[in-house]
Amino acid sequence: MTTFDPCMVCESTDFEPLKVSNWKITGVGDLDVSFGLCRDCGHISQNPCPSDDVIEAFYRELSNYFHPEPDWSPPPVPAAETTKRLVGAARRFKPGKGSLYGIGIGSGRDLIYMQRQGWDVSGCEPSPTAAKQAGDLMSVDIEVGFADECLTGGRTFDVIMLSHVLEHVAKPKDMISLVHDHLDDDGVFLLEVPCARQAHRLCLGWLTLEHLSYFSTDILVRLLEEAGFFPMEITLDDWSHKYPTVTVVARKALDRVRREAPYLNQYAANKDLMEAHLRIDRAHWHAAEARFQHLKTAYVYAAGVHTAQLFSETNLLNKIEVVGIADSSPLKVGKQQGGRDIISKDQFLAGYAGQHVIISSYNSETQIAEMLAAEGIPAEKIVRLYT
Repeated sequence: MTTFDPCMVCESTDFEPLKVSNWKITGVGDLDVSFGLCRDCGHISQNPCPSDDVIEAFYRELSNYFHPEPDWSPPPVPAAETTKRLVGAARRFKPGKGSLYGIGIGSGRDLIYMQRQGWDVSGCEPSPTAAKQAGDLMSVDIEVGFADECLTGGRTFDVIMLSHVLEHVAKPKDMISLVHDHLDDDGVFLLEVPCARQAHRLCLGWLTLEHLSYFSTDILVRLLEEAGFFPMEITLDDWSHKYPTVTVVARKALDRVRREAPYLNQYAANKDLMEAHLRIDRAHWHAAEARFQHLKTAYVYAAGVHTAQLFSETNLLNKIEVVGIADSSPLKVGKQQGGRDIISKDQFLAGYAGQHVIISSYNSETQIAEMLAAEGIPAEKIVRLYT
């Protein structure tokens, strides 16, 4: 019998699982995952959380939160709406600039534009590869590690930024409290996360290994208020990403926020949202399965969580001889996923002998298809699952 963790928001143990699967994770092996929501507050989460060992291995050794081009240089003006929002909020709410600390900065795609605006930037990132790339990009020493390892002592900052990080954290209340402790009294907290709303706008594979929380706006505000923050600006964006997002600009409250009424339970609304998404997701995998039923052998291209979902949600491993799994990340090459060897792009091209290639990447499907075509793989041999 599964023992569930206390809710990340209200600490209740009354958890209702709505999706339970076994995923074959690169470099980790078989992993049981469970997604659902708390009956007492409605928070959507992965529960129980993966072990600390799995989380650490994923981010330190396997995560792709770095730019694939080692000499990548960002354009003069940011193209991503997230970056534009964060840069604009920092400029409006802290026009005097000063010190800015980014948590989980990846390759520095947001932080570099803060530096260009005149901020004295620093930050942390658990992936050594991404941290080095960010440090080289900005000529700044980026700390390698998780926030609780790096943000120690009495250091404080004018601005602390979490851009698409809080959803990855097993203890979001502790993370927000850590930010509160290391923010100047008149400092600004910049926060953006995926937002649990609009089921038809949630991407396929929305429930994923690295996302432990799926915040609704009300629950995110609750966490901030309970930690001593006052949200000054809340922005919802349903179209710029592959899922809706919510951006919050907050300051420390002069006094703890006192509510005249208890927080509303989001259980009913969030259960409806999850069930609607799961119906869409099941329909997708049923249709995707039909695309490869006629195949005998094939390569799979991409060795990420979407491939774990592909193996779990379809009959691919029982139906087809998977010759190998190709991936562009050197961190994954040489490992296995689902008992199949992961090989590099060059190894794949050297061994390719006319088999079909099933692309298993939601975010990069088009780019991979274009690369395969450029390498001479016939269009009729390329199997897309998402478009």
